[in-house]
Amino acid sequence: MKYGSFIKSLLISVITGYFILISGLLISRILNGYKFNLREDIISITYVAALYFTFSFIGWLIIGIPSHFILCKWVSPKYMYYLYIVGIIFLLVFAFLGLGQALIISTPILFQVALFRFFVFKKTSNHGAN
Repeated sequence: MKYGSFIKSLLISVITGYFILISGLLISRILNGYKFNLREDIISITYVAALYFTFSFIGWLIIGIPSHFILCKWVSPKYMYYLYIVGIIFLLVFAFLGLGQALIISTPILFQVALFRFFVFKKTSNHGAN
C-alpha cells in the first residue's frame, strides 16, 4: 500500500496555500487603493497566519490525513475523490453558515487539496524506479 510522500506534500500545500492567500489579500488591497501601514500590516499578516495554520493543522488532522489513508487503502486516490471531500465540506459549511462563509472556507481547502494531491504521488527522481 503506497501512501505517497504525504508529509512533504502536506507542508508544501499548506505553505503554498498561505502565500496564495496573502498574495490575494495584498493584491485586493492595492486594487482598492489601500495605503499600507507597516505596523498594521504585520499584525494583520501575523493574525491571518495564526488562524490559517491553526485551521489547516486541525483540518488536516481531523479530515485530510484520515481521508488520504482511506482513499489509498480502499479506493483509488484520484483527484476526483479528493474534490468530493472538498465539496462535502463546502455543502456542510453552506448549510450551517451560508454561501459567503462556505466560499471563504472552501477556497483555501481546495487549493491545499489540489496541491497536496499533485505532490503526494509525484515522482521526484527516476533513481530506483522500475
